[in-house]
Amino acid sequence: MICMGMGQDNGSHIAKRDVTLKRTQTAWTQINQNIRSAVLYEVTAAGAVLTRVTP
Repeated sequence: MICMGMGQDNGSHIAKRDVTLKRTQTAWTQINQNIRSAVLYEVTAAGAVLTRVTP
């Protein structure tokens, strides 16, 4: 009985850790996408400025 209880607690602990891990990965994916978009925007803006400046 005690072993079963421990097993269940352990199981829920692992499940919680998995959920936390997934959330962290999702957050990092979102951050990376935001950085990529920002960099792309900066590069595009710089390209537009260069195109305008050069005759």
